[in-house]
Amino acid sequence: MTRDTQDTLTKFGLTGDDRQRLVKAGKLVEPILDDALEFFYAFAKSDPEIAQFFPNESTMAHARAAQKVHWQKLMSGSFNEEYLASAQRVGTVHFNIQLPFSMYLSGYGRASEYIQKRVLERSGALVGKFARRRV
Repeated sequence: MTRDTQDTLTKFGLTGDDRQRLVKAGKLVEPILDDALEFFYAFAKSDPEIAQFFPNESTMAHARAAQKVHWQKLMSGSFNEEYLASAQRVGTVHFNIQLPFSMYLSGYGRASEYIQKRVLERSGALVGKFARRRV
């Protein structure tokens, strides 16, 4: 691992105990990953500005499958050359299609919010009017 990679992982809190917490959290996310992707891509389809980046169902299915694999690699906590190459591909594709950074961030924000909510629901941590049945 290069020094730049190590510095980046440190800045994102993805070293030592934090990395282990990521792996542990990944085990909670894995069972709902398909649901999170469904939520994410349903939103993408419903927003005309985002939907234009997916000219057909095949493109969307390909992006969804690639995103799932990338997220699984991320949650494995193994930031090896395979993961780094995957991250580079993601960035290159988004750059090549000229995806505005605000759309990228909003998509990840929505997906993150969905995942957090579902994990909390499954753990029983949400109570009151915000709680839903355990899945």
